[in-house]
Amino acid sequence: SMQPIAGGTAVLEQADIAETLPGSRRYVASVEVPITDLVLGKYRVSAQILGTNLGTTTTFELDKSAWIHSQAGISDKVLAPWTPVTTKQENGGAIEVGVWGRDYHFDATPFVEQIEVHDKPILASPIALTGRVDGEAINWQGEAKKLTSASDTAATLEQKLTSAGVQLRVHSTLEYDGFTTIECELEATRDVSLDELTLEIQMLREFAKFCGGDYVLPKDPNIAMSAMYRGAVKDDLSFRFGPTVWLGDEKGGLSWQAESDQDWHYADTQKAIEILPRGETTSFLAHFVDVPTKLAAGQKLRYKFALQATPLKPIYRDAWDMRIARSEPYGADLVLPDKTIDGKPALQYIADLGIRNLFINVNDEFPWPMFKRQSFRDKYKRLCDTAHEAGVSLYGYSIHARVPVVRPEFDIYGSDMLLRPARQYMTPAGPPERPGTLCWQPDWMPLPQGSADFCQNSDALQDAYIHALNERVTTFGDDGVYLDGSYVTEPCINHEHGCGYTDESGNVHPTYPVFAARQFMKRIYTVVHEANPEGIVDLHSSFFFNVSGIAYADVIWTGEQWYEYRHTGVDYIAGTLTLDMFRTEFTGWTLGVPAETLCYRLGSPMNVAATGLLHDISPRISTNGYNTLTKRTDSYYSLVPEMWKLRDAFGIKEAEKLFYFENSDYVTLSPDKCHATLFKHPANGVLALVSNLSPEAQDVTVSFNLDMLGLSDRTFEVVDPLGMKEVKAGESGTVTVPLGSEEWVYVWLRPTSE
Repeated sequence: SMQPIAGGTAVLEQADIAETLPGSRRYVASVEVPITDLVLGKYRVSAQILGTNLGTTTTFELDKSAWIHSQAGISDKVLAPWTPVTTKQENGGAIEVGVWGRDYHFDATPFVEQIEVHDKPILASPIALTGRVDGEAINWQGEAKKLTSASDTAATLEQKLTSAGVQLRVHSTLEYDGFTTIECELEATRDVSLDELTLEIQMLREFAKFCGGDYVLPKDPNIAMSAMYRGAVKDDLSFRFGPTVWLGDEKGGLSWQAESDQDWHYADTQKAIEILPRGETTSFLAHFVDVPTKLAAGQKLRYKFALQATPLKPIYRDAWDMRIARSEPYGADLVLPDKTIDGKPALQYIADLGIRNLFINVNDEFPWPMFKRQSFRDKYKRLCDTAHEAGVSLYGYSIHARVPVVRPEFDIYGSDMLLRPARQYMTPAGPPERPGTLCWQPDWMPLPQGSADFCQNSDALQDAYIHALNERVTTFGDDGVYLDGSYVTEPCINHEHGCGYTDESGNVHPTYPVFAARQFMKRIYTVVHEANPEGIVDLHSSFFFNVSGIAYADVIWTGEQWYEYRHTGVDYIAGTLTLDMFRTEFTGWTLGVPAETLCYRLGSPMNVAATGLLHDISPRISTNGYNTLTKRTDSYYSLVPEMWKLRDAFGIKEAEKLFYFENSDYVTLSPDKCHATLFKHPANGVLALVSNLSPEAQDVTVSFNLDMLGLSDRTFEVVDPLGMKEVKAGESGTVTVPLGSEEWVYVWLRPTSE
């Protein structure tokens, strides 16, 4: 036992006696002294016994690494392209909170009365909390909502309501990106039976055509996406509790997110959440309680969830504008300043192809943003400077969903940073997966290296990574960051950082770091855009549909979720990646974030493009035309620079887009499973992307409505501007082209001078 005195002594009152040699004794003692209240600095420690100095003196320095409690990426400003929050209240009654593109209306009911997306109401009725207490329907009565605070970045509202036997307190915070956090506390005012409690969101069915849900279905370990739902809402859907459910159409919708089902009491695990299309309405039902639950007077149940209408922000530049290429061979980028291609400096060659942004992957310690060795830093700084001189913006693969275990940050806080149950990952060292190189060059990176899956709910994890990323972009001038799944909301039971909960029976249940993952992404976005307003947060977003995290990406790259097909290949991609699935997750329109397709898990980029280009979404190219699936050059990638030139020549930025699912007044096609998306330019005619999504080859006939397209009184020629197919023009705007299964072609109805 001891009596520690801060800055003074610790008195040892008892020591253990250890027998060392016959007839000898050794006194062994240890003293622990709290240092929590000590200021940073150097300290001397000495040991004395009975007032006699033993001559045992040591020193230590109490220091705090710069990354601990880092404020990097934390901002009280409205980030571009969002706009400040606006609020308006009518005589102490209805409250309207506006953010970019969306208006949230609040009134007497507990939650949102109406949401308008680009001035169109999407709710069929106010969002409600319904139920029964002691067999009687809940009938909420009480005070009007209070707008308790309002600023450019957020508005908060509070309300207290009562019904027979229960009282409800609701606290809502609506931020400038539209993310609305709702915290509910239900308290029994007497002993009651809570028979039912359901969150009901009634959407107009026209705005709820598609659904994306994470971890809402039973998991098949052999199929990556088995627990996820993506696609059309045709019939009733029954879901498990999951962190995200989004409902919407091609232009927007509404996301519901939650971290935990603690205090939920439901009878059927697979019916915790239901999606029920009925007539003109589609209902989202979250069954907080559907098993009669006894509550004693004063007992409380708590529910926290978030609502966020989409699209989240304007698309002021799409992926075609960014012209991103992944540098191949992977991991060999440090030699680019000394490399030549066709007699040109490699980076100049890349720039001349039309590539504007080069995504690279070189790491000193994978996957960590800041480099450890000075020699590595020097090489990378030279790479950045050379790329900029050539006119190419450059950014690297800097953050994964894993943390390297070799980092000193992990030595101290590793157990707090981990996702649990813990999973490790070893960086592959060979054999070579790409001609002439390993995955990461051993000359520059010690291999193998280990990492472990992280959870963003760890403050230490966030501070360490964001501090390192801030150092990276400010030291080397990176033009953005590539993130590999860093926005994920995977189930976690790590109590050290607050994940997971234990139920009344002692069973441990996971929770999902929805709010922390959003904060992590927001900090990343802030760091990148403070350093470079035109910088790119490039998010590999396969597997998950975390809407609030995707909000803070400038472009998403998705498609790796079909990894089970990597080695077997897919003969008919459109049979797996259906049009409703593509429109749910792969376009980015629904969320307001540009998209590109990651296709090397599915099969041929040329065939994937047959689906993607119908949505004006392209598979992302690699330098040298390298296809990771086939390990050879791919013909599609050599076409992309020609497509860039075609888009510029046509003037596609000034053209009206008429997509295949909405252009029946403008064009018809035969036979079945053939589609066309049109680009209508005021001066340059019509550019059509024609695709055959049948598993069979077909002669596709395209009949253009020349009146609707403004070409009936103009002379024009019909050409394939990329020289891929023989296009036969018939009379009255009819075109025929032979297309194999999942083949496509651009057809330009190009006006000629009279």
